[in-house]
Amino acid sequence: MDVMQVFLKVKPEHIDAFKAACLAIATSSRQEPGNLRFEVFQQADDPSQFSLLEQYESPQALAAHFQSEHFARWRDITGNLIVEGRSYKYAPLV
Repeated sequence: MDVMQVFLKVKPEHIDAFKAACLAIATSSRQEPGNLRFEVFQQADDPSQFSLLEQYESPQALAAHFQSEHFARWRDITGNLIVEGRSYKYAPLV
């Protein structure tokens, strides 16, 4: 199992556009073979901060996600909306 968590800061004037793009990718990603979870969170005390939590059955399923049309579309739409970002890949311990 592979888990990705992404932390993104969005330009305040683009929050609504970013949220719309995240709704679209979450909906599409949840339909991917091997996707177990795709959640998008907005920080309560700073609406410009977001976290995406993604869980896939295998490294191959995660790799396929990164090759999907909806990921490319999300990346193209959000590229200029994001101020900074970090991502981390996790493996389960238990």
